[in-house]
Amino acid sequence: MAVGKAIYELLKIKMSQRDYYAASHTANRLEFFNIKNKNLKIFQDCLEGVTLIMKKKFSEGISIINKVKKNEMDPFLVPLCFKFLGYAYFKIGKYIDSINSYKKINK
Repeated sequence: MAVGKAIYELLKIKMSQRDYYAASHTANRLEFFNIKNKNLKIFQDCLEGVTLIMKKKFSEGISIINKVKKNEMDPFLVPLCFKFLGYAYFKIGKYIDSINSYKKINK
């Protein structure tokens, strides 16, 4: 489990630096090391949603992040998920959903 803990810490560092592509690459190591951990899977799914939104695939990213929201999220992920969710909703013209997402960042 030491490898899982190390990947978890690396993910947090890369994400706090807003280096989502490097974090996504780090998350891919979970499969390489065959690590099955629910919290790390949530991180990996969140990153997938974020990178899809960054690639302008808003509907796909929204769908993935909405699935992530249904789980117990690490407090570190909450502002990130809702920030990108708010941005994606704004870009597709769902302004009320966008505002509601941004409001949830500070809760």
